[in-house]
Amino acid sequence: MLKNITNINYWDDTKIKSGEEWEKEINETIKKAKIAILLVSSDFFSSEYVWRKEFPEILKAADEGGTIILWIPIGACYYEITDVAKYQAVTDPKNPLENRKKAEQEEVYKDLTKRIHDILTFKYL
Repeated sequence: MLKNITNINYWDDTKIKSGEEWEKEINETIKKAKIAILLVSSDFFSSEYVWRKEFPEILKAADEGGTIILWIPIGACYYEITDVAKYQAVTDPKNPLENRKKAEQEEVYKDLTKRIHDILTFKYL
């Protein structure tokens, strides 16, 4: 992805070191994020922590700080009744990645990479 060919600073929770306040690190990172990539599935909506803590913070960052939410439907789920539905998905939610062949999945990742590149090139010049 782009992290290998540009100076994009990406983050996920595996970067939290032992001894750090993990929830504080997550919240601070969400506040600073320019782009939030959500991999949406029934597991996403089943996670109490994601649903009650992280997702509301991401929505707040989008509303107040301009964070752009890019989401990919990984598996079938009832996203239509959630705030995820307010945001245009990277690909058709009616055809989640788990239903696609590898080559089609790679096209989705390519589209995501292009969208990230476009956002960072044109929005943050």
